[in-house]
Amino acid sequence: MLAVDSQEPRPIPPFVQSFHFPVILQPENLFCEVCQAAARVEVLVASTGAKHAYCDDHYDAPATFVSGDCRIVRSRLLANCAVNRAMAAPESSEEHQRLRRDLCETRHLGELGACRYYLSISTGSNQFTLWSDEFERNAREFVLAETSGAAEFVKQIESWALYLAVPLFKAAYLKVRTGEMPRLSRPEEAVIALLRHPDCSDEQIAERIGTTVKQLRRNGNYSGLRTGMKRAELQ
Repeated sequence: MLAVDSQEPRPIPPFVQSFHFPVILQPENLFCEVCQAAARVEVLVASTGAKHAYCDDHYDAPATFVSGDCRIVRSRLLANCAVNRAMAAPESSEEHQRLRRDLCETRHLGELGACRYYLSISTGSNQFTLWSDEFERNAREFVLAETSGAAEFVKQIESWALYLAVPLFKAAYLKVRTGEMPRLSRPEEAVIALLRHPDCSDEQIAERIGTTVKQLRRNGNYSGLRTGMKRAELQ
């Protein structure tokens, strides 16, 4: 049977309810085809088009797989892993706060980890239990909703560029925590301005937030997001 969090879900704050986007709160239940344990990966066999779900112990088991013929199409963290145990702990606990620091300050799981944490707290749900594609859908819907549809490019943008929008997720998280509009750094403001005004040039964005084009182009998240937007336009 699939393990689930024993902690009761927290109510969705009014701030997030105002987004009006369909948040996926629970992962699809998939079980390992070999042992019926909770599956952690789903693979696609290119030659047949069939998908198969496996736990970590049996991912390499099927002898019918030809090298290069299968690839992981999605994965997830199981409910009883260290990250999800920490997420289930009270937010004020040292276990939870240590995870928050690792994800949001040290960025041990990169921008993706920070985005998952911020959206988890903002929605009162544990987004780390979701399959990778389920969270990606939530992330895209969130960006669209929070930019009032301006960031239309987010529908086509590659996932690595999507998570460069982490300042938008952080702003939502901070507003839930304080009930006020958060004060962000200039580089973070630049990313949010680009998401909300994607048709603006670098010069216009710089003027809007009171910085220079040179500083914008030194901003890794901003520059990466610009690149992702241009690549999305070519698709």
